[in-house]
Amino acid sequence: MRRITIGDITFALSPQKFQVDNLYSPFLSFRKPDIGIKTHFGLIPNFKHKRKVFDSKGPWILYRMDRKEVICLSSQNHLEKVMVSSYHHKKVDLYLNLKSKTLQLENILGYPLGEILMINLLSQGKGFLIHSCGIESDGEGMLFAGSSRAGKSTIAKLAINKEKVKVLNDDRIITRKDNGKFLIYGTPWSGKVKVVSPGGIPLKKIFFIKHSKENKIIPIKGTEAISKLLVYSFLPFWDKKGMEFTVKFCAELAQKVPCYELGFIPDERLLNLV
Repeated sequence: MRRITIGDITFALSPQKFQVDNLYSPFLSFRKPDIGIKTHFGLIPNFKHKRKVFDSKGPWILYRMDRKEVICLSSQNHLEKVMVSSYHHKKVDLYLNLKSKTLQLENILGYPLGEILMINLLSQGKGFLIHSCGIESDGEGMLFAGSSRAGKSTIAKLAINKEKVKVLNDDRIITRKDNGKFLIYGTPWSGKVKVVSPGGIPLKKIFFIKHSKENKIIPIKGTEAISKLLVYSFLPFWDKKGMEFTVKFCAELAQKVPCYELGFIPDERLLNLV
């Protein structure tokens, strides 16, 4: 049984015949699993009596059936994958419309099913996933949150060449709280920069980034900081309790970790500034 740990949550995957690429190999683990994922190959069962809960208006739809969640992923009106998870997501069955039993780990925990599962798990009192570049510098973590093309990958590229700096991920970062401290974790779900690290680094600063004609940092706090965190978060819109937790988590995070707006020029002076 292969195990993988992302954001301090360990998944046990069966069967074990998965090829592991460079983005997932740093997350391989021998820890006791928190979640079991069993993969089934071949025809996907017809799940009756399911009720639509959320439509992504994209490739996936979330349903509920009894005390289970059913996520259906389709391409060109063809059902490709179905993920069925228990109410507390401790047991997950993944059905793949494939005959081959040898495939990349990306097929199991990649976009979007792996991320949706992680969003659900984190929203149960554990943390949240944010659209951000995360880096470690001298044992301290920084988030650079922003929308697409805001410069997250650019900052990651600058950080790669900096001594004593490590890139956790250039696009998706997990934030959690442990013993009163906020920590950031890398994920295998990267953007343009294919460099990742598991992390678990104390979070010291949060920057909301945009391109600018000069490097400029402006402190922000209160509702402005909270709203920006929520804008760049991956929110569980389909789960009322999960949404309530995420809003409270972001409010506490904005209160305890310094937040800034960062306008920047894409050169090495930026990292010296932050």
